[in-house]
Amino acid sequence: MSAAGSLLVAVPVAAVLLLSVAARPRAADAVAPLRLAAVRAVLLSGAYAVLVVEVLGAWPALTRPAFAAAWLFFLVAAARPPCCGDDRRPARG
Repeated sequence: MSAAGSLLVAVPVAAVLLLSVAARPRAADAVAPLRLAAVRAVLLSGAYAVLVVEVLGAWPALTRPAFAAAWLFFLVAAARPPCCGDDRRPARG
């Protein structure tokens, strides 16, 4: 597998892992919160993959570099919520 091919495997997996942290349920009494977070992350990543393929396919831009750039953008967007503040903390009053 080439370097670009391994990038196209590692970046979506990393995005799903980061999204599973960001998509965890806010309610403390949620049933199976880890499973719910994983399902949410996989659904978001799958929807993004379909959107990217449809948009890049509409133009003659469905190439490996364009797809890799789109996933890198998604990885950066997925990394933002856990590292840039979490609004899940209770308000002090």
